[in-house]
Amino acid sequence: MRQLHTTKDEQYDERQRVSNQAKDSNRAARLLFKDHVKVAKVAFRQQPELLHSFRISNLSNRTWDWTEQALSFYHKVEPHAAQMALHNIQPNALQQNKAAIEEALTIKDQRLKKKADAENTTQARNESLKALRSWLTEFHATSRLAFKDNPQMLEAFGIKVKS
Repeated sequence: MRQLHTTKDEQYDERQRVSNQAKDSNRAARLLFKDHVKVAKVAFRQQPELLHSFRISNLSNRTWDWTEQALSFYHKVEPHAAQMALHNIQPNALQQNKAAIEEALTIKDQRLKKKADAENTTQARNESLKALRSWLTEFHATSRLAFKDNPQMLEAFGIKVKS
């Protein structure tokens, strides 16, 4: 029982660590993505069809929704990296942020797995506690019956008796 509780705590701690790592990676990559979008809007302002194909007119504000939009943007802007370089965004910076977003998504998936593991451990612990409580209830009832003539013996089992 104690092992299940310790395992549960360890898994929740690991989940929190991975969650914080995911949030940090997400935040940093999003800031760079926003900068790259601003530059792309300037760099491709004379090419509205191309700019439209990037699907960056409205950026999602939801925590993870923007990542798909960003990956699509980096994939589509890649062939036009030279034009972005004219505005001080080097091709390797685009690649690095794309990789950072992919890594953040991987960390997110790890976080979800850690969350599931922690929840499963909590459920196993709760089921063990429920079984133990059930057994103890039955044990107490049986003990009270067995020692009804000598209630002081119940105290040896940790069952309090009225004096």
